[in-house]
Amino acid sequence: MLVLTRKAGESVRIGDDVEVIITAIEQNKVKIGIRSPRHIPIYREELYQKILQENRHAVGMDTGDMDLLVDLFPKKTDAAVRKRSSLAGGKVPGSEKSETAQQDSLG
Repeated sequence: MLVLTRKAGESVRIGDDVEVIITAIEQNKVKIGIRSPRHIPIYREELYQKILQENRHAVGMDTGDMDLLVDLFPKKTDAAVRKRSSLAGGKVPGSEKSETAQQDSLG
């Protein structure tokens, strides 16, 4: 860990894009300002730890959770297949063979 001494109004550069500025020093608190590009996220340590904890919790899904998600989507029924068949002119999409394949199978 790099430890530096800075006075109020002084700054530290991290790479070319990040500047940490000491804005004030009061009793046992140091106020800092951070200048960085918007694509670089900046979090207080306690908030960052909470985000990590929530991410770990979100990834830890049980198989029962997946079943609940699947139940949210409507299941295909025979009525839905018949409806699609009638919309496709009596043919269920994906079930038609090419004419040569049908002729070959007939002999």
